[in-house]
Amino acid sequence: MHTKIPCSFSVILLLAVFLCSCNKVKGPDGSTISNITITALKPAHGPFDTIDTLVGKNFDQIPSLDSVFLNGKKMTIISRSPEQVIVKIPAMAGTGNIDIWYEGKLIQGPVFNYDSTLLVTTLAGSNDAGAADGQGLDARFNQPGGIAVDKAGNIYVVDMNNESIRKITSDGKVTTLAGPLTGARDYVDGMGAIARFSAPWGLTIDTSGFLYVGDQYNYRVRKVSPAGLATTFAGSAWDGIPYHAGTDGDASIATFDVPSGVASDLHGNIYVADMYNNKIRKITPGGTVSTLAGGDYYHYGQQDGPAATARFFSPSAVAADLSGNIYVADGGNYLLRKIAPDGTVSTLLGPMEPSITGVDQLFSAGALATDKAGNLFFSISVGIIKMTPDRKIIRYAVGGIGEVDGPVQIATFRSIGGIAVDNSGNLYITDHNKIRKIGWQ
Repeated sequence: MHTKIPCSFSVILLLAVFLCSCNKVKGPDGSTISNITITALKPAHGPFDTIDTLVGKNFDQIPSLDSVFLNGKKMTIISRSPEQVIVKIPAMAGTGNIDIWYEGKLIQGPVFNYDSTLLVTTLAGSNDAGAADGQGLDARFNQPGGIAVDKAGNIYVVDMNNESIRKITSDGKVTTLAGPLTGARDYVDGMGAIARFSAPWGLTIDTSGFLYVGDQYNYRVRKVSPAGLATTFAGSAWDGIPYHAGTDGDASIATFDVPSGVASDLHGNIYVADMYNNKIRKITPGGTVSTLAGGDYYHYGQQDGPAATARFFSPSAVAADLSGNIYVADGGNYLLRKIAPDGTVSTLLGPMEPSITGVDQLFSAGALATDKAGNLFFSISVGIIKMTPDRKIIRYAVGGIGEVDGPVQIATFRSIGGIAVDNSGNLYITDHNKIRKIGWQ
């Protein structure tokens, strides 16, 4: 027996089928594809944390709407309605299409143009001096100087007034690697808290992850293993007579007079700004110390030329690039110097550089660092300058004197002691009692 369907019910059923077909169509493989569309972005460009509105239709077809992406980075959904979705642009997203994934299908929208921002942030420490391990901003430092970063993203810091070497892991945890964290000044090799330093300042790291420290008033270069074992790499006691303070030779008998800045090259050589000897020293991986350029305690000055006749005055920092050049912050002369691979010394900047410092200020390069592209970064009183390999000067982050984070145009700096660059081009600096990062977001 057949039941007869009323004509009116058939019409309603057909109408429902028609309406469903308007909202969804079948793909070539028979799967359902939504007609959700993104017609516009407001705004169409901006930096990270931009609040962006996706304008379109049928957004209510997505039950949870938790799958909106920009270049594969998931965006935070602030609100939604059938005709618009409001999202927050994530950091480091890059320029690309706004995509919605729905039932395994890609719904592609217009291009969002990402405006990268060079941003200064504080990773660890505070304005106040102290001596404490901990997480990020809870940790305390007391005039940190040299800084280095390893391949895994761990950061190492010389905490000068705490007479210690500190470590900051990639997740922001600060610990003490070597030294007492009590300000106790002495000369002791040993593991962790047993080790003692005396006003350590410069810091560099080799390709194996070992640290080298300019231990200024122990007149030695110390070596610290990744586990925290401090040993003497080069330098020995001397009788205090300046002429005897710059002895070259085997590392066990060589002498230094306030070794300050240190740097390393790809071959494992360590370079030292031997401040009171007014010269730059080189230590080979085998432990041989030699004078790379400069005079001695009594022979200082401002002279370019061959290494044997070149003169420095209280050099405080050094950096090495991948081409074999050595850069020197020649503090007593207010100069930025360069030692070429053949030993020739030249002056790059100073002592008056109006385009950098203003006509009423002497040029003073403090911390130095190079990146893998051959750019040189150096600090001045109001921030950091970048010099390209062709000697173009870029005011990289020179917001002025203070302790404000934010975009480099407004971020301020108090007293930069060290600079390090990671493989991604991010800068890490010690600034007053803080560890800060300068990177693109």
